[in-house]
Amino acid sequence: MLFAANLTSSFAGKIPGLISYQTSGEPGADNAQFFVRGVTTFGYATSPLILVDGFESTTDDLARMQPDDIESFSILKDASAAVLYGSRGANGIILVTTKSGRYNPRYMVKIR
Repeated sequence: MLFAANLTSSFAGKIPGLISYQTSGEPGADNAQFFVRGVTTFGYATSPLILVDGFESTTDDLARMQPDDIESFSILKDASAAVLYGSRGANGIILVTTKSGRYNPRYMVKIR
């Protein structure tokens, strides 16, 4: 059960290998920033690649998601991230799969 203001701030202390910090408590600007593989020395992009249903997303998009809409959540780091996504996965990858509709013929409506 998540009791945080948004999804990104609920990551803190719950996911192994993820460093999460929040720079502001201002309403609307309370998204947490996080590192999957630690802080790099290059100083370029330290945030992980976030993929929601296979599409690249931002931290803001992830923060706006409802936890009940998530079917699976995975974090890739180390060699597994580099194998799948090359240099784009150097800082780790967060994979989110949302729930989708299912076909159930029992609830089909017949139209005459």
